[in-house]
Amino acid sequence: MKSRIRVILIAAASVAIVVATAVFFQRTQSSASSLKAGERLFYERNYSRALAALSTAHARNPEEERAAWYLYLTYLRLDRQKEADALLADLNPNGIRDSGILAELGNYHYEKKAYAQAARCYAGSLSLAENPAVRRRYAETLVWQKSYSRALAELDRLLRSNPSDWRLQELRADVLSWDGQYVKALGRYRELCLAGYHREAILKKMAPLLGYAAADSAGKGFGRELLSEKSGVTDPAERPSAGSPVHHAGGSEVIPSRMSSVPDADRGRGLAGKASVSGMYLHTEESAVRLLKRHPDDEGLLRRAISAHEAAGHPEQALALYERLLTKRPHDPALATAAARTFAWAGRLDRARQLYGAVIRGGKATDAARAEYAEVLYRDRAYGDAADQYRELWKKGALKSKQALDYSRALISLREYAAASGVLEELQRREPENSGVIEARADLAFALREYDRAERLYGTLIQARPQDPVPYGRLADIAMARHDYPKALGISRDMLRKFPSSENALLNIARISSWQRDYSTSLEYYDRLLGSVHASSRHYREKARVLGWMRAYGRSLRLYREAVSRYPEDSALRAESEAKKHYYRNAYRSSVRAYRSWLLAEPHHPEALFDLGQLYMQQQRWREAAQTYDALLADMPDHRQAATVRKKIDVLSSLRRLESGAEYFSAKSASRLTDVNWTGLRTALYMPIRDRVSVFVKFDRKDYRFESGRHTPFSNALTAGVEYRNRPDIMLRAAYGFKQNSGDLRDSHTGSIEAESMPLDNLHFDLAFRREEVIENYETFSSHLQKSRWQGRVLYDGFRRWNAGADYALDRYSDGNSRTNIGADVTAHLFYEPTRLSVSYRWQNYGFSDRSGVYFSPESFTTHTFGLEWQHFLNDEELYRGTNDTYYSAAYRVSLEPGSSLSHHVEAGVYRDWNSRLSTSLQYQHTWNSKEAVYEDDRLSAQAQWHF
Repeated sequence: MKSRIRVILIAAASVAIVVATAVFFQRTQSSASSLKAGERLFYERNYSRALAALSTAHARNPEEERAAWYLYLTYLRLDRQKEADALLADLNPNGIRDSGILAELGNYHYEKKAYAQAARCYAGSLSLAENPAVRRRYAETLVWQKSYSRALAELDRLLRSNPSDWRLQELRADVLSWDGQYVKALGRYRELCLAGYHREAILKKMAPLLGYAAADSAGKGFGRELLSEKSGVTDPAERPSAGSPVHHAGGSEVIPSRMSSVPDADRGRGLAGKASVSGMYLHTEESAVRLLKRHPDDEGLLRRAISAHEAAGHPEQALALYERLLTKRPHDPALATAAARTFAWAGRLDRARQLYGAVIRGGKATDAARAEYAEVLYRDRAYGDAADQYRELWKKGALKSKQALDYSRALISLREYAAASGVLEELQRREPENSGVIEARADLAFALREYDRAERLYGTLIQARPQDPVPYGRLADIAMARHDYPKALGISRDMLRKFPSSENALLNIARISSWQRDYSTSLEYYDRLLGSVHASSRHYREKARVLGWMRAYGRSLRLYREAVSRYPEDSALRAESEAKKHYYRNAYRSSVRAYRSWLLAEPHHPEALFDLGQLYMQQQRWREAAQTYDALLADMPDHRQAATVRKKIDVLSSLRRLESGAEYFSAKSASRLTDVNWTGLRTALYMPIRDRVSVFVKFDRKDYRFESGRHTPFSNALTAGVEYRNRPDIMLRAAYGFKQNSGDLRDSHTGSIEAESMPLDNLHFDLAFRREEVIENYETFSSHLQKSRWQGRVLYDGFRRWNAGADYALDRYSDGNSRTNIGADVTAHLFYEPTRLSVSYRWQNYGFSDRSGVYFSPESFTTHTFGLEWQHFLNDEELYRGTNDTYYSAAYRVSLEPGSSLSHHVEAGVYRDWNSRLSTSLQYQHTWNSKEAVYEDDRLSAQAQWHF
């Protein structure tokens, strides 16, 4: 007995251990999957969804510190400080052993400008695992803390492993300049110039440094050496020209000030002048600012303060002073030209254009000022105006080498290829070894689609500048232009191995992956771009578009809003964000207005043109759609989707089509007096008579069979009609039909009038009148029972996620009876194409004024119908209006009827566009009632449509 009890206890204990282990394993696995999903959503910046996943992971496994720390980071990103503090109380910040979490904490503190805390986090992350991106950010935090020597040590460490990273080389030179090591900084900048790295921009950085180093004998010697090489710097104290970069964003915060207070204006002028002569521009800047606070109307001090701000690399601070001077001397062309140059330097191209234009219209502009004006126009992408300015100066021989290259590129943008070729041939004759000329010639060959020649020239450029990633990227562009996407991906991945932070390579992979519908890879590389130093509004815009192609409309709009908040000055971004917002909400008129505004900001943008064409197609505005796609194909003849749509528009806009079909229907119900089945054949021909007007004629043959009747009658119906379309404002259709019945059965006259309108965006109205036969059984057919139906419906579809509608109908029967119908419904779309899943609910009530013994006519009959509809596309390419579709669909609906009766309905179908002209479809439906023999019907139909 004891041994039996012992065996039972051992077995029970074993079972308990197994169950506990299974439960623990399941919870651990569930926690791990939630943690993995939460991390992915966190890095996608989808913090709301990340919060749900990480909360689940933390609740299921509170000991998992990784989940807790990512949950803490998510609270911080959502500005939920109270929850973050509560969670931090249970965590040990000094015990973090995950380099990724420490790096993210560092990023959070960096964004908040808490550089000391960020530096500690980055240092901790690097102590656990080496990561060049984290080390670079660590160096940047040290710069912001003015720990220049430590920052230089970190940059040297990075450069030892990647000496060809020119961006790091440039950053190191910048840090040397901020640390006051001007001679060393100049040496580094010189190496960058000799390597061909952004020569013009680097030279403009060097200009003020020559002044800073002027008091140093080594600096003087180095300046003379540079000048003797004709580096482009003509004066050690020369002010940078239009387009120069700011020396350092917020430079006054990084470079310490050593200037003491200045007691009065006269002494201040003397100190400022002495500092200027010595090249001590930073000191002069603070001196001039203090003096201006005491003497705000002193014109001499205004000019000296402007010079000091510019020499210190702070053009933004000079702009307001220029405006004050311009109000004092509005007709001074030299002052206006100088102000325009600084406005351009600071990126205020609109104001620069205004000032340069005023000087030129006054007839007092020099050739140099005209050339600078052309540079500003070119930078502002006003290529036509820039080319007009450059053209005259080119004929006079007044353009520098870089300006002539910009002139050629402006001509290429304007498709003036012959003129661009002439400029480049002359430049090549003058400077045969200039790599910029080779690059422009390669760009011209690419624009002319001479891809073999372009490849050769880019190969030459790679030999001349092996550390320049640009020509490698151009080779990838050529592969993409040839639609050789595998080769383009291979080139881009090779680029990443040579240049790990290459923006062009990351962008190519992101774009090509999206075109191949590999959206996870595409989003991964866009996230890498957005997390890098290359992040720009363009990357936000492209990722948001990809999310839209995925039908992730909510995420797309959130990303647009984030981008607008980060780049509020980007008018094109704002225009695109507004256009996509209305487009995703299916608001036609608002969308068209928004897309036209977008095209004003970017006249030839392919995404804007493609979407606008889709909107016109949606409303069957074929002429506008054709013009839009013609404009897109004029700029991008290789746009495959646009070419497909344009071909389909020609077919659809002809309004000539032939439809043929066959149908079988059978319905039986003893309690509802229904007994009919038929087999039918139909053909319809549609022909245009004007742009928006078409006529149609239909022939319909039906053979009937009634179990209650001995006869098998048939009917031949001929219907003719006319249709007028001016969507979305109005669509009208009218038809008249004559139906000839067999034997001694009376013939019938049928007809209809229909109107559709969308008076406001997303609000649809339908009105209709129809005269038709009632064929429920042999008695209604043989007695020639007819009804006239007056019907109206309103539908609101303000969001792609759901729509709702209501309708009312009044039927008047030829026997004097009448029926009222009232209904309302709502549909929600759970998933979008290529697999679409929708759920729906409909309430409907109808009732007859009189009871009839011939057909089912209850006084009041209410149904509640719940539906589930599924549609799956099999297209090989992206879905859009104008493509050839193939899909199959299925649906199930259940209706709750009076007396606790349930009616079930199932249907399935398949549709295919065989080409742009021929399509076919097949559909089957079956309805039955839960109570046996109450009601049952079957319908099978097939149809073919041919456009000719």
